[in-house]
Amino acid sequence: MTNFKYFIMIILMALSIGTSAQTFPQKEIIIINPSSTGSATWVISSMIANAISAKIKMRIVDKPGADKMIGSNFSADAAPDGYTIHIGTTSDMFILPVLKPKGIKYDENSFIPVASIATQDPFLIVPANSPANNLKEYLDMIRQDPNARSFAVAGPLTKILAARVFQLAGTDIQVNEIPYAGDNKIIVDLAGGHLSAGLSTLTTAKPALTSGKIKLIASFGKSRSLEFPNVKTINEQYPGLLESWWWGFYVPAGTPVDIVNFLNESVNAVLNDPKLIEELASNGYTANPMTLSQVTKHHQIMMKKYTPFVDKYLR
Repeated sequence: MTNFKYFIMIILMALSIGTSAQTFPQKEIIIINPSSTGSATWVISSMIANAISAKIKMRIVDKPGADKMIGSNFSADAAPDGYTIHIGTTSDMFILPVLKPKGIKYDENSFIPVASIATQDPFLIVPANSPANNLKEYLDMIRQDPNARSFAVAGPLTKILAARVFQLAGTDIQVNEIPYAGDNKIIVDLAGGHLSAGLSTLTTAKPALTSGKIKLIASFGKSRSLEFPNVKTINEQYPGLLESWWWGFYVPAGTPVDIVNFLNESVNAVLNDPKLIEELASNGYTANPMTLSQVTKHHQIMMKKYTPFVDKYLR
């Protein structure tokens, strides 16, 4: 190929890529939710899809199972054309690619981060009739009573956090993990007194909390909840142990950069709308928009953060 022909080919490719966002989208975009209907991930997907519907038609497709791996596998294998968006969480984006469990079909290079959506602080929760009313009392309880060590876990991130909490009680105190597919059933069993403790967000826990069937022991967030200011953060008492659930949009690797930019700008536009900010806050979420470079950096930082946790607590 002559240099001239090669030059023309490059120009044509650049022009075709540059015009993709001008004609995008030409059809409905689907959001792959790797969790169950009614989960926190589903709720936040619905709010974003509804808010953005005036500009872009989006529909949620639920593909739950295998600690979010079924949905994530599907999204990674989708065409890189911007019409399949994955709503990612810490578990499926930062932990599973490092853990590499049996059945995973994607790795840390399979997705491109598109947008940061929101965060929400998880809480350590016990049944209303539990003798523990704060973190200290809970740690004393699991030190003294092996039967009080049943802990609901829904995915690898919960396993990591449970192990870190139990380490506060002593390195020889082992978690009795009770696996769950999602937060909803955890709250039901905590409210019924069938579990000693578990983790969840206020979005899922609030109905049982309002009816007095469960208690908040501690927050994993950086600061106390405005709604429950008397509940201390774990970080206040044991500096360094803090965590927030995070949600973001991803697309398959190879998606044209101008489409990625278009999606980032579109999501950020609604996340900066006071109406959606208020709706998110009323459901316990904090809007967390980022530029494309910021969300890319966030993804890299989180991968580095969780890699040693996977090696220490999940292998």
